[in-house]
Amino acid sequence: MTIAAPPRMPLASNTTTEISPIFERQTRWMFLALCTYILSQAYTIPVVPIGPWSLWPRLGDFAIGFLLLSWLGERRCAGTATRAHGAVFQALVLLGGLGTISYLVYLIAGQHPANAPGVVTGLFQLYLFGKFGLLYWLVTQIPLTPPRLHVLERLTGTVLLFVAVAIIATYFNILPLSAVAPQLPKSPGVAGLWYLFNFKGDLGERRGWGTIGYDHIYVAAQVVLLTGLYFHLARDRFRLRDGGLVLLALFACFLSNSRSGLAAMLFLIGVRSLRIPRQALVLCILMLLAGAAMLAFKGDSTLPILQSTIQRQETLTSATNADNLAGRDEIWQHRVDYLDEEPVRWLIGTGFGAARDSGTNAHFLALHITTELGLIGLLCYALLFAIILTQLYRGEAGHHSLFWTTVALLVSSFAQETFYPLPNFGHFIGLYLCTLAIAFRRPIFVTTNQDF
Repeated sequence: MTIAAPPRMPLASNTTTEISPIFERQTRWMFLALCTYILSQAYTIPVVPIGPWSLWPRLGDFAIGFLLLSWLGERRCAGTATRAHGAVFQALVLLGGLGTISYLVYLIAGQHPANAPGVVTGLFQLYLFGKFGLLYWLVTQIPLTPPRLHVLERLTGTVLLFVAVAIIATYFNILPLSAVAPQLPKSPGVAGLWYLFNFKGDLGERRGWGTIGYDHIYVAAQVVLLTGLYFHLARDRFRLRDGGLVLLALFACFLSNSRSGLAAMLFLIGVRSLRIPRQALVLCILMLLAGAAMLAFKGDSTLPILQSTIQRQETLTSATNADNLAGRDEIWQHRVDYLDEEPVRWLIGTGFGAARDSGTNAHFLALHITTELGLIGLLCYALLFAIILTQLYRGEAGHHSLFWTTVALLVSSFAQETFYPLPNFGHFIGLYLCTLAIAFRRPIFVTTNQDF
């Protein structure tokens, strides 16, 4: 019996291909590894404190290793990449090459101070680029049949539910942060910023970190991305339980204390609700009930922590007020002044990873890219996302959920470095690229009714 392996580069991502049950079975380990990676996004805290704290391995790293090993064993039968996959991968290679050249020039020029943090940061960012680029390419090689997509939908929903519940539990201290990550060292000198999970002082904005990371921006972005992936996999379906899950995810974003994350989630839910009237009705009812509960809590002096979160998130209604930017306007001005000191910096930047040599992160994706890679790098980033948005709009099935998720996250990047390989964003870029690889799939059907 001849195995019907699909061509590696079909004409379009919507070209339907049939494969044999044998071909499907031969890629079962790769699909299992993909499922493992999706599940690993429920807990993105390091599991083993080996090496520098920013490189401590997480479950997602082991899942990528599992995926690579399974591909090595099944590479003769793997291969389902589309032109959309190829276009994005080429743009990633271009951006990675630019980052590598920028970093080497930064090292060779030698204008950085001794023991500059940019030396290590740039190397770390290149490592993340390579790791997540490999993940993206490996996922493009996995044939995703309807039964497999159904499995991914259930796994994504389960992960989203777990993440949202963990955020709520840690926010109200039902689950102490120290209990979430008991394997992490308690010393700041050893654990870096991860020591905050064991810090005994005032929780402050650490409430609601859940099982994701030490940055509330990453926490909210992870919830938004998981919600977008779940919407994509569910396509036109919407059940009452989905309404409860979405509302739970929205509440988790609210408790994360990330205003940009909450705005992105509201935007995503609003766009999808306009396209599915039934969802809009269910969510409106649920949100009215939740809003009434919030108003009741706001006046309850027994919940001061929730009151502070409500007051913080209310500033979204006046986001342009400088008093509500948490010092970002000063950081932006400092970055602009720094670039103006030597106009050539506007063109080529200061070096991949070198932003930390002259201050903090820019808290604005475009400005941070310009600081490190110049307007040349910003143009490459714009090209990458132009390709991504174009391919999603043309080829994504259903209601373009991931297209609007990407738009929402790009808008949120006006206050953060959403799509930049920084330590505080953990596996966010990896999950996003994995999501794109799933979205750009070609419809595949097995020639018989046999499932995975």
